[in-house]
Amino acid sequence: MWATTHGAVTVGREERRFWDDRLQVSRAAQASDPARECFDAFVPHPVNGWEPDLRADTWRQVSMATERCADLANATGSQPLAAEWLLDRSESIASSTIEEIRPSARRVARAEAQLELFSEMPPAAEMQALRNVAATQRADEVMGGGALPVSAALMRHKQRYFDALDEVRTVCPPDDPRRSRGYRSWIELLAQATAHACTLRERLTKHVKALSQRWTGQARQAGIRSSSAAAKLLDSLPRHPVVTADSASSLLSVDLRTAQRAVARLSKLGILEQRSAGRRNRVFECSDMMDAFTESVREQPASNLTLSAPVGTPGPPLPNSDGVALDSGDGNICGATTSRGRRCGHPQPRPGGQCPAGHRRG
Repeated sequence: MWATTHGAVTVGREERRFWDDRLQVSRAAQASDPARECFDAFVPHPVNGWEPDLRADTWRQVSMATERCADLANATGSQPLAAEWLLDRSESIASSTIEEIRPSARRVARAEAQLELFSEMPPAAEMQALRNVAATQRADEVMGGGALPVSAALMRHKQRYFDALDEVRTVCPPDDPRRSRGYRSWIELLAQATAHACTLRERLTKHVKALSQRWTGQARQAGIRSSSAAAKLLDSLPRHPVVTADSASSLLSVDLRTAQRAVARLSKLGILEQRSAGRRNRVFECSDMMDAFTESVREQPASNLTLSAPVGTPGPPLPNSDGVALDSGDGNICGATTSRGRRCGHPQPRPGGQCPAGHRRG
């Protein structure tokens, strides 16, 4: 376990800590604290103002990641992202997965609706993922610009991530060379994960934009006016992909009957589908966004996001942590026809097995 302190730390050390469940913080353990609620934690040196002694190759990776972040920030600007809902929740699911909590993406989205729209407490695994969503959103408020899905990148190399953290646990003075050596693997992994996260964020942002354009085309062909409640609801789906008639009414500032008609029109187009959220609650969810959410939290998400391109077209290869492009050709995707007439973009299952969507391979 990791802990932080509020004062300056003179040396890195192991310390006995107590977890205060009421305040959701840790503090130095006292003799009166229950033993089962205490744990040993490594208290690191402050990193602010510290310049580690690293290899030239490590600094090169840090520099490349910094440039990728700067390019992404310049391209994004300060405007709210349509993909922010997807980015925040993808990051929270990945963070939960690293913690060995493995909630389904769709169940998390419905659990959020269950909590926000019906004030009902969801199951424990989904609730933990929603806490991670809240933490990600707080970080967004501080940093601005939407989440950078670093956890989604780290999720692909969990053991390497844990090993790098273990190496950081070096008890030594702040200026000891062992401190730099201990941080080297972690800094390299974080730099690589950051560059990967920039690529994933770009792909998710483009994907949501492509979905919005497709929905607009469907609405135009169906004769839906751009000034109608249905069109306005369509514009809101990237940020609110799970709705009820009541929530749509509040979202659009229209009466309930108008909201019901808007939901019905988008349901008729197949953009919204009715689902359950809890035992008795019915919601309407945007299946395209749920598909994107499911794909974005897979262990190799970026190469599986194929819906932005024509159906069945694999996305461009994404470099792995070693800079080697991953093959995402047709031979590596399932390719089965889904219920909506698309080609399944999940990885191809082994002979006799099935992909995550349940399509079997002979």
